Amino acid sequence: MVTRNRASRCIQTISSTVKNCNDMDNVEIILGCDDDDEKTAEYILEYFKENSPELSISCKLFTRMGYQKLHHYFRDLINMLNSSSELILFQSDTIDILTKNWDDILLKFHSNKKFGAYFLNARKQHSRRDPQDKKFIVYAIPVKWVEITGRCSNTNNCDSWVEYVAREASCLYHIEDIKALHYDNMNDKTFNEIKVVKGAKQKMIFHSLAKGQERSVDALKIRNYIKTLKKLI
Repeated sequence: MVTRNRASRCIQTISSTVKNCNDMDNVEIILGCDDDDEKTAEYILEYFKENSPELSISCKLFTRMGYQKLHHYFRDLINMLNSSSELILFQSDTIDILTKNWDDILLKFHSNKKFGAYFLNARKQHSRRDPQDKKFIVYAIPVKWVEITGRCSNTNNCDSWVEYVAREASCLYHIEDIKALHYDNMNDKTFNEIKVVKGAKQKMIFHSLAKGQERSVDALKIRNYIKTLKKLI
Protein backbone atom coordinates (compact mmCIF):
# COMPACT_ATOMS: atom_id res chain seq x y z
CA MET A 1 0.00 0.00 0.00
CA VAL A 2 1.30 3.43 -0.94
CA THR A 3 0.25 6.37 1.21
CA ARG A 4 1.10 10.05 1.57
CA ASN A 5 0.02 12.51 4.29
CA ARG A 6 -2.84 10.23 5.31
CA ALA A 7 -1.72 8.55 8.50
CA SER A 8 -5.17 8.39 10.12
CA ARG A 9 -6.93 7.26 6.94
CA CYS A 10 -4.27 4.63 6.30
CA ILE A 11 -4.61 3.32 9.84
CA GLN A 12 -8.37 2.97 9.29
CA THR A 13 -7.77 1.01 6.08
CA ILE A 14 -5.25 -1.33 7.67
CA SER A 15 -7.43 -1.74 10.77
CA SER A 16 -10.43 -2.79 8.66
CA THR A 17 -8.23 -5.23 6.76
CA VAL A 18 -6.84 -6.78 9.94
CA LYS A 19 -10.02 -6.64 12.05
CA ASN A 20 -12.03 -8.49 9.42
CA CYS A 21 -9.51 -11.20 8.58
CA ASN A 22 -9.86 -14.62 10.16
CA ASP A 23 -6.18 -15.47 10.52
CA MET A 24 -3.59 -12.76 11.11
CA ASP A 25 -0.96 -15.09 9.64
CA ASN A 26 -2.65 -14.66 6.26
CA VAL A 27 -1.90 -10.92 6.25
CA GLU A 28 1.32 -9.02 5.69
CA ILE A 29 1.20 -5.23 5.34
CA ILE A 30 3.89 -3.51 3.27
CA LEU A 31 3.76 0.28 3.15
CA GLY A 32 5.38 2.70 0.76
CA CYS A 33 5.94 6.31 1.89
CA ASP A 34 7.99 9.19 0.54
CA ASP A 35 11.11 10.18 2.43
CA ASP A 36 9.80 13.75 2.76
CA ASP A 37 6.75 12.29 4.56
CA GLU A 38 8.58 10.05 7.01
CA LYS A 39 6.35 11.23 9.87
CA THR A 40 3.41 9.41 8.28
CA ALA A 41 5.33 6.13 8.18
CA GLU A 42 6.54 6.54 11.76
CA TYR A 43 3.05 7.32 13.07
CA ILE A 44 1.48 4.30 11.36
CA LEU A 45 4.20 1.87 12.43
CA GLU A 46 4.10 3.10 16.01
CA TYR A 47 0.32 2.83 16.13
CA PHE A 48 0.29 -0.82 15.12
CA LYS A 49 3.29 -1.63 17.29
CA GLU A 50 1.19 -0.52 20.25
CA ASN A 51 -2.24 -1.76 19.16
CA SER A 52 -1.53 -4.85 17.01
CA PRO A 53 1.95 -6.09 17.91
CA GLU A 54 1.22 -9.44 16.26
CA LEU A 55 0.69 -7.80 12.85
CA SER A 56 3.47 -8.21 10.28
CA ILE A 57 3.98 -4.67 8.96
CA SER A 58 6.96 -3.06 7.26
CA CYS A 59 7.65 0.12 5.32
CA LYS A 60 9.93 1.34 2.56
CA LEU A 61 10.81 5.00 2.17
CA PHE A 62 11.12 6.29 -1.38
CA THR A 63 12.59 9.33 -2.99
CA ARG A 64 9.34 10.92 -4.06
CA MET A 65 8.18 9.82 -7.51
CA GLY A 66 4.57 11.01 -7.41
CA TYR A 67 1.30 9.40 -8.46
CA GLN A 68 2.39 9.27 -12.10
CA LYS A 69 4.86 6.53 -11.10
CA LEU A 70 2.62 4.59 -8.74
CA HIS A 71 3.52 1.35 -10.52
CA HIS A 72 7.20 1.90 -9.65
CA TYR A 73 6.31 2.10 -5.96
CA PHE A 74 4.40 -1.18 -6.22
CA ARG A 75 7.25 -2.82 -8.14
CA ASP A 76 9.67 -2.19 -5.28
CA LEU A 77 7.17 -3.10 -2.55
CA ILE A 78 6.48 -6.44 -4.23
CA ASN A 79 10.16 -7.26 -3.89
CA MET A 80 9.71 -7.06 -0.11
CA LEU A 81 7.08 -9.81 0.02
CA ASN A 82 7.55 -12.78 2.29
CA SER A 83 8.84 -15.71 0.23
CA SER A 84 5.80 -17.78 1.26
CA SER A 85 3.28 -15.21 -0.03
CA GLU A 86 0.78 -16.57 -2.52
CA LEU A 87 -1.40 -13.54 -3.34
CA ILE A 88 -0.83 -9.79 -3.50
CA LEU A 89 -3.74 -7.59 -2.42
CA PHE A 90 -3.34 -4.12 -3.92
CA GLN A 91 -4.91 -1.94 -1.25
CA SER A 92 -5.45 1.80 -1.25
CA ASP A 93 -5.50 4.09 1.77
CA THR A 94 -9.02 5.12 0.69
CA ILE A 95 -10.55 1.64 0.87
CA ASP A 96 -11.96 -0.29 3.84
CA ILE A 97 -12.71 -4.00 3.67
CA LEU A 98 -16.13 -4.64 5.23
CA THR A 99 -16.50 -8.43 5.06
CA LYS A 100 -15.61 -10.71 7.95
CA ASN A 101 -13.17 -13.54 7.15
CA TRP A 102 -12.36 -11.98 3.78
CA ASP A 103 -8.98 -13.73 3.80
CA ASP A 104 -10.56 -17.19 3.93
CA ILE A 105 -13.01 -16.27 1.16
CA LEU A 106 -10.22 -14.93 -1.07
CA LEU A 107 -7.91 -17.91 -0.54
CA LYS A 108 -10.76 -20.37 -1.17
CA PHE A 109 -11.75 -18.49 -4.34
CA HIS A 110 -8.15 -18.61 -5.56
CA SER A 111 -7.95 -22.32 -4.76
CA ASN A 112 -11.04 -22.96 -6.88
CA LYS A 113 -10.08 -20.72 -9.82
CA LYS A 114 -6.35 -21.53 -9.62
CA PHE A 115 -5.19 -18.34 -11.33
CA GLY A 116 -6.55 -14.91 -12.19
CA ALA A 117 -7.18 -11.32 -11.16
CA TYR A 118 -9.63 -11.23 -8.27
CA PHE A 119 -11.50 -7.93 -7.85
CA LEU A 120 -13.39 -7.34 -4.63
CA ASN A 121 -16.96 -6.04 -4.47
CA ALA A 122 -15.99 -2.39 -3.95
CA ARG A 123 -18.50 0.44 -3.90
CA LYS A 124 -17.69 4.14 -4.06
CA GLN A 125 -18.96 6.11 -1.10
CA HIS A 126 -20.48 8.91 -3.21
CA SER A 127 -21.42 6.90 -6.29
CA ARG A 128 -24.80 7.55 -7.88
CA ARG A 129 -24.52 4.56 -10.15
CA ASP A 130 -26.54 1.39 -9.93
CA PRO A 131 -25.20 -0.53 -6.90
CA GLN A 132 -25.12 -3.62 -9.10
CA ASP A 133 -22.43 -2.04 -11.31
CA LYS A 134 -19.08 -3.75 -10.81
CA LYS A 135 -16.21 -1.51 -9.71
CA PHE A 136 -12.73 -2.69 -10.59
CA ILE A 137 -10.83 -0.84 -7.87
CA VAL A 138 -9.29 -3.19 -5.29
CA TYR A 139 -7.90 -6.52 -6.38
CA ALA A 140 -5.56 -9.41 -5.69
CA ILE A 141 -3.31 -11.29 -8.10
CA PRO A 142 -1.06 -14.29 -7.54
CA VAL A 143 2.60 -13.57 -6.91
CA LYS A 144 3.19 -15.80 -9.93
CA TRP A 145 1.44 -13.18 -12.12
CA VAL A 146 4.28 -10.73 -11.49
CA GLU A 147 6.89 -13.45 -12.01
CA ILE A 148 5.36 -14.35 -15.38
CA THR A 149 4.84 -10.83 -16.75
CA GLY A 150 7.72 -9.14 -14.97
CA ARG A 151 5.45 -6.40 -13.60
CA CYS A 152 2.12 -5.61 -12.01
CA SER A 153 1.51 -2.73 -14.42
CA ASN A 154 3.30 -0.49 -16.88
CA THR A 155 1.26 2.63 -16.12
CA ASN A 156 0.07 4.22 -12.90
CA ASN A 157 -3.46 2.98 -13.74
CA CYS A 158 -2.55 -0.27 -12.00
CA ASP A 159 -6.10 -1.46 -11.37
CA SER A 160 -7.17 -0.77 -14.96
CA TRP A 161 -4.01 -2.38 -16.34
CA VAL A 162 -4.68 -5.62 -14.45
CA GLU A 163 -8.37 -5.50 -15.37
CA TYR A 164 -7.63 -5.16 -19.10
CA VAL A 165 -4.91 -7.83 -19.09
CA ALA A 166 -7.16 -10.23 -17.19
CA ARG A 167 -10.07 -9.62 -19.58
CA GLU A 168 -7.87 -10.40 -22.55
CA ALA A 169 -6.47 -13.47 -20.82
CA SER A 170 -9.99 -14.62 -19.80
CA CYS A 171 -9.12 -14.73 -16.11
CA LEU A 172 -10.96 -11.70 -14.67
CA TYR A 173 -13.05 -12.52 -11.61
CA HIS A 174 -15.30 -10.45 -9.34
CA ILE A 175 -15.72 -11.72 -5.78
CA GLU A 176 -19.20 -10.60 -4.77
CA ASP A 177 -18.82 -11.98 -1.25
CA ILE A 178 -16.00 -9.62 -0.24
CA LYS A 179 -17.39 -6.13 0.14
CA ALA A 180 -15.28 -2.97 0.35
CA LEU A 181 -16.02 0.74 0.59
CA HIS A 182 -14.06 3.30 -1.43
CA TYR A 183 -13.84 6.82 0.00
CA ASP A 184 -13.58 8.41 -3.42
CA ASN A 185 -13.57 12.11 -2.53
CA MET A 186 -11.03 12.78 0.20
CA ASN A 187 -10.64 16.44 -0.83
CA ASP A 188 -7.19 16.70 0.73
CA LYS A 189 -3.81 17.78 -0.63
CA THR A 190 -2.95 14.26 -1.77
CA PHE A 191 -6.30 13.89 -3.55
CA ASN A 192 -5.80 17.19 -5.36
CA GLU A 193 -2.27 16.23 -6.43
CA ILE A 194 -3.58 12.95 -7.84
CA LYS A 195 -6.41 14.77 -9.59
CA VAL A 196 -3.88 16.92 -11.46
CA VAL A 197 -2.15 13.80 -12.82
CA LYS A 198 -5.40 12.13 -13.83
CA GLY A 199 -7.39 13.32 -16.80
CA ALA A 200 -7.49 13.25 -20.58
CA LYS A 201 -3.72 12.95 -21.06
CA GLN A 202 -3.47 9.97 -18.74
CA LYS A 203 -6.35 8.26 -20.53
CA MET A 204 -4.67 8.87 -23.87
CA ILE A 205 -1.49 7.22 -22.62
CA PHE A 206 -3.32 4.24 -21.14
CA HIS A 207 -5.41 3.66 -24.28
CA SER A 208 -2.55 4.26 -26.70
CA LEU A 209 -1.65 1.61 -29.25
CA ALA A 210 1.74 1.06 -27.60
CA LYS A 211 0.27 0.39 -24.15
CA GLY A 212 -2.42 -1.83 -25.65
CA GLN A 213 0.25 -3.94 -27.32
CA GLU A 214 2.15 -4.22 -24.05
CA ARG A 215 -0.98 -5.42 -22.26
CA SER A 216 -1.51 -7.99 -24.99
CA VAL A 217 2.00 -9.31 -24.37
CA ASP A 218 1.18 -9.70 -20.65
CA ALA A 219 -2.15 -11.36 -21.48
CA LEU A 220 -0.49 -13.87 -23.78
CA LYS A 221 2.00 -14.84 -21.08
CA ILE A 222 -0.86 -15.30 -18.61
CA ARG A 223 -2.92 -17.38 -21.06
CA ASN A 224 0.03 -19.64 -21.79
CA TYR A 225 0.64 -20.17 -18.10
CA ILE A 226 -3.03 -21.02 -17.48
CA LYS A 227 -2.80 -23.60 -20.27
CA THR A 228 0.09 -25.29 -18.46
CA LEU A 229 -1.98 -25.37 -15.26
CA LYS A 230 -4.87 -27.05 -17.06
CA LYS A 231 -2.56 -29.73 -18.39
CA LEU A 232 -1.57 -30.56 -14.82
CA ILE A 233 -5.16 -31.08 -13.67
